[in-house]
Amino acid sequence: TESPGSQFQLTTRAIKWIALFSMLCDHFAKVFLIGLINHPWPNASTTVFFHSEQIIRLYEFLPYFGRLAFPLFVFLLVEGFYLTKNRWKYLRRIFIFALISEIPFDMGFRYKNLDPAAGKLIEFSYQNVLFTLAIGLFAMILIEMILTKFGTTSPVSILIVFIAIGSIWLGNRLDVDYHAYGVAAILIAYAIRKVGSIRSDSGSVSPLPLPWRTAEMLLLIIPLILMSTSEVWGLIDVALIALYSGRRGGHMNKWFFYAFYPAHLFILALLRIILT
Repeated sequence: TESPGSQFQLTTRAIKWIALFSMLCDHFAKVFLIGLINHPWPNASTTVFFHSEQIIRLYEFLPYFGRLAFPLFVFLLVEGFYLTKNRWKYLRRIFIFALISEIPFDMGFRYKNLDPAAGKLIEFSYQNVLFTLAIGLFAMILIEMILTKFGTTSPVSILIVFIAIGSIWLGNRLDVDYHAYGVAAILIAYAIRKVGSIRSDSGSVSPLPLPWRTAEMLLLIIPLILMSTSEVWGLIDVALIALYSGRRGGHMNKWFFYAFYPAHLFILALLRIILT
C-alpha cells in the first residue's frame, strides 16, 4: 500500500495477511509436513520424496518464518482493544473462537493424546493461542476500567500489578500457547501503547510515533525470546511495524479472520490423517 506521499506503508489489512500467512507456514510444517516425514505413504517413491533434503529443509525453515505471527497478532490485539466499539464483545468473539478452535488445535498438535475410537476428541493439557489472547485482552479490559474509574493512585497501581501477575499466572496454569510469556508480551504491548499515547505529541493510540511503535514491538518480543531463542526471528516484525500507517487498508471480513485459525488447522490435520 502507498501513502499519499508515495512512501511504502503497511495497512492493518496488510499486517493481518502477513500474520495469517506466517502462521499458515508454521502450521503447514508442524501439523502437515511432520506427519508425512514420519509416516509417508508405504511406497518407495513417496518415502524418498518426503525424506529428501529439500523437504527436510523446508520443514526446518518454515517454523522460523512462523515466528513472525504471534508478535503481529499481539500488536493487532492491542490495536483492536483501542479501536473497537465494544471491548466485551471483542473478548467474547475471541473466547468463542478459542473454544471452537480447541478440537482442530488438538487434532493438529496433540493428536497423540487423542483416541477417536473411544470418543476422546479433545484434551486439556495444552490450549490454543486464542486462549492466550483472551486472557491478555481480559486483563487489559480490567486494567483500563480501573484506571478510568479511579485514576493512577498508589493503591490502583498495586491492584494493576496484581491483575498483571494474576493473568500471567493464569496463562501458565492453563498452559496456553506461549504460556505465561505470551500473556506477558500482551501486557507489555498494552503498557507501551498506553504510555506512548500519553507522552507523544499527537496523543493518538494508532498509529503511535515510530519510536514508540519500535519500542512496543521490541519489548513485547523480549519475553518470547526468554521462552525460546527461535523467537528472535520475530524481530523482523519491528521493521514491518515501522512501516505501519495506521490505516485500515480496505475491508477484510472479521469473521474470516477469526475462522481462519480453526479452519486451517482442521484442514491440515485432516490432510495429514488422510495421507498418512
